Amino acid sequence: MSIYRIAALCGAMAVLTLVARPLSAATLWDDDFDNGDLAAGATGSVNDGFQLVENAVNGPPTVGESGTNATITTGGADNNAGIITTRSFDPTVADSFTVTWDVSSQTSIGTGIGMTEHIIQAGPNNHASPWFEFRIESGGNWSIRAYNGSTATTLDPGAGLVGGVPTGYTVSLTASTTGWSVSATGFTANPNASGSWNADFDYSNFTSTMYVGSMIQNDDTADPPASLNVDSILVTQSNTPFRHGSFDDYDNANNGLLIRNTKTVSWVETTSTPDVSLRTENFGATAHSGDYFVVFTGQPDGGAGIAQTFDTIAGEDYKLTFYLARNTDTNTPTMDIDAFDGFIGQDGSGDGDLLDASIIVDWAEDTWVKQTLTFTALSDMTTLRFLEPLTGNSNAVGPLLDTISLVMIPTPAALPAGLMMLTLLATRRRTTTI
Repeated sequence: MSIYRIAALCGAMAVLTLVARPLSAATLWDDDFDNGDLAAGATGSVNDGFQLVENAVNGPPTVGESGTNATITTGGADNNAGIITTRSFDPTVADSFTVTWDVSSQTSIGTGIGMTEHIIQAGPNNHASPWFEFRIESGGNWSIRAYNGSTATTLDPGAGLVGGVPTGYTVSLTASTTGWSVSATGFTANPNASGSWNADFDYSNFTSTMYVGSMIQNDDTADPPASLNVDSILVTQSNTPFRHGSFDDYDNANNGLLIRNTKTVSWVETTSTPDVSLRTENFGATAHSGDYFVVFTGQPDGGAGIAQTFDTIAGEDYKLTFYLARNTDTNTPTMDIDAFDGFIGQDGSGDGDLLDASIIVDWAEDTWVKQTLTFTALSDMTTLRFLEPLTGNSNAVGPLLDTISLVMIPTPAALPAGLMMLTLLATRRRTTTI
């Protein structure tokens, strides 16, 4: 039996299309595979791209990105191959997340889509730990399946057949703290269902490092290779707070670990080079708080940056505080700080539409100085970026950054009535004495 899995993974000759993001959700990936580079996120994506994975059985498979498709072709019998994100995401910081695939065609009925904690496990039966998926068996019956690391469970056996090999379809799979749901179009009989978790699997089984992707497995006979075309993958996450402001949430991080290699989607590098790295010490400088801080190692001429996308409330004011420093190997570096409505492209270009500030770090070496900025959110999602601008100085090392905090500024209406009265009285008294 041939099974095609998307465990935050998808199956057989397929093409996935952009679907509108739901309200009150941050976009983690929005890749339409249009730049010819599988490993790089598409234009409009703040995160990295995808990588080839396989189970090393009767390979090799092939994968490539061309036009607006990522195409995966398996090897021989039982070869399981696909693409998954080069970066993981953390469901534990949110209330729910949704993965959407839009499939235009496929060569086999067997398909599965979902989320997985492990990239892929060698062998013909690839049970990564844990995984959660929407599956179409070779017979055409759909189900919702999950695996908690020791026990596989069927959350919903499905309501019947999907109607043969579809010519194109869209599937959205959602996991939340209260349960799961699936919605689909394009099938003869569209799977649309929701349900609660059971004793073998619930939201707490997800770890802080889950991956998203599209998988396809060849039959266990010498069938021709199976193929999968992916046109886009969209991943959204609700209730995503600003996080990792102290850079101390990375277990056992090595001094000098690049942000792009932390395998989380909180902070991401806005360009593939130059580098931004976690440090416990840098030419005598140590963290302002905790163990780690960030160094913008923008050699030879600057251009290093990091960004994070998070939930906001439209119309509300936010206060951003952070600490900057320089050390003995720098001249007077500059830090640009921008806030964008929504999410920004992976190239991180442009000035912020909510905040556009530039700070020259010209004070004493190895000295942390607090900075405070404010901006007003325009929607339910904002991206914050720290960027060392291009300098043309081949000897420059960028600024040091630590202890970032973001808080919403209370409006007068949100203040206690007694405090409001005191404020009014104080204002009136000052007015009468002038």
